Formats: sequence, C-alpha cells, structure tokens
Amino acid sequence: TALEVGTKGFPFVLLWSKPGIPGFLCIEPWHGLPDRVDGDHDLFTRPALKVLQPGESFTATHELTLFP
Repeated sequence: TALEVGTKGFPFVLLWSKPGIPGFLCIEPWHGLPDRVDGDHDLFTRPALKVLQPGESFTATHELTLFP
C-alpha cells in the first residue's frame, strides 16, 4: 500500500511524528507559519499569513490518493 499526498499550491508542508507510535507520520500542508518564539504573538504579524479582506474567499484542496 502507498499513499500519495498532493501539496500543490501549499507553500509550506510540516512533517511530524509522535514517539512511541511506530509508522505514524503526520503531513500538514500549510498556507502560513506559526509565530516565532520571540515574536509578538499577534496573529496578523505572523510570517506568511494569508489575510482575507471582508467579502474575500479562499479555497485550498489537499488531495490524498491511496494505492493498493
């Protein structure tokens, strides 16, 4: 079995796993970045954040394909 993860259109992809769970891998496509440890913790000053104006919309698609 194989899994194809489509991340087209996502500028960032976070990969992480959890110790003690063999074979576990989380794949998270992101359109922004978390605040820096030394940041001001203001949501609107985070790096690469996509801010929508009133009335604007945004759509993203995360595609997963499972192969036998």
